[in-house]
Amino acid sequence: MKFRVFISSVQDEFAEERRRLKQWLTTDLFVSRFVEDVFLFEDVPSRGKPPQDVFLDEVKAADIYIGLIGSQYYGKTSAKRGVSATEQEYDAAGASDCERWVYLKAVDKRDAKATAFVSRVNRDVTRTLFVTFDDLKSAVYSSFVAFLDRRELIEVGEFDKSVCREMQSSDISDETVTWYLREMAYRKRKAALPITTTADELFTRLGLMKGNRYTWAAALCFSRNPQQWSYRTTLKCSWNEGVEFGRPFLDTDKFEGNLFELMRQGVDFVMAHIAQSRGLRTESFQAPMRFELPREVVEEALVNALVHRNWRLSASVEIRLFADRVEIWNPGALPEGITIPQLYETHSSYPVNELVLKVFDFAGVIESLGTGIQRMIETCRKEGLPDPTWEQNGSSFVVTIWKDTWTTARLREVGVTDRQMLAMPRLKTKHEMAVAEYMELTGVTRNTATADLVALAKVGVVKRVGAGRGATYVLQKCTINAQNAQSNVNAAKKSVNIVENSRIYAENGRLGDGINEGITGHDAANEGITTVDNVRPDNKLDNNRTINRTLDDVVIEVIRMSPGINRAGVTEAVGRRRSVVAEAIARLKVAGKIEHRGSKKTGGYFAL
Repeated sequence: MKFRVFISSVQDEFAEERRRLKQWLTTDLFVSRFVEDVFLFEDVPSRGKPPQDVFLDEVKAADIYIGLIGSQYYGKTSAKRGVSATEQEYDAAGASDCERWVYLKAVDKRDAKATAFVSRVNRDVTRTLFVTFDDLKSAVYSSFVAFLDRRELIEVGEFDKSVCREMQSSDISDETVTWYLREMAYRKRKAALPITTTADELFTRLGLMKGNRYTWAAALCFSRNPQQWSYRTTLKCSWNEGVEFGRPFLDTDKFEGNLFELMRQGVDFVMAHIAQSRGLRTESFQAPMRFELPREVVEEALVNALVHRNWRLSASVEIRLFADRVEIWNPGALPEGITIPQLYETHSSYPVNELVLKVFDFAGVIESLGTGIQRMIETCRKEGLPDPTWEQNGSSFVVTIWKDTWTTARLREVGVTDRQMLAMPRLKTKHEMAVAEYMELTGVTRNTATADLVALAKVGVVKRVGAGRGATYVLQKCTINAQNAQSNVNAAKKSVNIVENSRIYAENGRLGDGINEGITGHDAANEGITTVDNVRPDNKLDNNRTINRTLDDVVIEVIRMSPGINRAGVTEAVGRRRSVVAEAIARLKVAGKIEHRGSKKTGGYFAL
């Protein structure tokens, strides 16, 4: 539904505001969706009727009247007698039941008639004061949101508690309701309802009704096809060929259905595309199947994404399957009051969609106690896998479940260099590499390539098979157990404290994993950083000296210690946002302290 807007004011006093307001109303991505036309008298071509008749006819046809009142009652060119055009338009809008929004400009003095007009307006409507055009725009925007909310054209509260206007009783999935009642009986005996309970009785018990209308929580969890009302409820899945996202995909799919159906389909997609092996018949006559990843970990991660996502964002939840990991992309961010490091510890639950969480909790699919992530970590450690990792990537919150224990952090821990890191994507995809392939990837000589691969073999990343020019280097499995995993977590907490959650691994010689991470309230590029001064002739860390330095100092030190490092490597080492590190690199280049050598793809930075 769209509305006609009429802007009323003394024309010459508000010439700029009128023009800019019309432009904003007709171009704003949100507001323009509800605006059919904006009337300005100065835009009207010559007509064969008196001006008074023109503007009165237009205001009577409008749905929304926007009145601006300043210091003047009459315009400079209008006759200074009788009721002004602005007040006539105001009266006509009221007589035609038009929505009236009035905004007063803050001025030192109003003329007597303008003051009288303001007093009259105060008795009729609630008016808003403004100083700048941005103030006016913000006030009009607020009026629009309230107007659209009253007409139920938008919902401004929590999404899952808002009404899904299109949903009817015929849209309910009886199969899902029956399954849910059985799950409640099995999982939550105290909260169980008879299997004969109707859908509306169940929804009322769960708080999914507003009067006789269904909320979005009911639509998301129990309708057959919520995608008919919102495409964002689709689950997108992709199986990528290597360790990078993009075409060609090995398989893709888009799943539809309610959240319980998406949960089952998404988990099945992952389990169907990961390796499996048959175990021993030690506990039963049938040998059990073992998968690369525990099903319960994949399920917990996906359920978290479906339940806690931001439904106001237009993106869908995504599953991305790679050779070494599974990523689940959840539109949204962590709720206020919890940080990523706190996820690794016992923490309180901060539900984003309370009704959806309640539905899943009552079925025993998820707990509202904030313990699911702890179980994910414990299960991965029990299976000898790395801890899952979490990160904010743009407008999405991403959980990564590692199939492969050779994570970036683990590779850095055993001393893999930036150049050797270039070989890891292909090793993880093809599982082996020849010296010639390494030479092609890195652009080094045969001797250097051989030396790099031998070094990888010494730390257990690869194993040499064969001899001479026909030798290949086969990727080995990195063994990790719960004790090692816990020691890694403990190591992460041993740091030179910059601010809470900042850290640097002085023990293993790696500069700044997370330097200046989490500075609250400011993110200046050259914020003072306390870190380890590790400039020594043998290029090893000196743990006994600390100094205050800027981000630029840290970046150039990383480059000095790792000549030829690329921007991604610097960003990872420093532990700051990509854009902030890019700005620091640009400053250092302009200052003549560093330079980039080689091509954009394979080159790197060197200190001068």
